[in-house]
Amino acid sequence: MKERPYMEQIILPLIHKDGPPWNIVARYENFDDAAKKRKELSEDKDYQVKIHWLRKSDRFAVKTRMDPEVIRKKEKAKRKKKRRKKK
Repeated sequence: MKERPYMEQIILPLIHKDGPPWNIVARYENFDDAAKKRKELSEDKDYQVKIHWLRKSDRFAVKTRMDPEVIRKKEKAKRKKKRRKKK
């Protein structure tokens, strides 16, 4: 078996794939209100929640997205269902 060049061994594991996009759920004037909303939304374990500071408007946005692991599991389950049974 042919061995990979040294640089390939280092670079290939470092390749980053972007996850699903973040969606803005709400915007707040202060961090405390945004933190309350984040705590409320973070109860659902299928979603990731974060607070993002909007510099131009000096406000805070609460953002959510589906957890990438949950998406992968759903896609895997979907692929298994699509297989046909042999006659």
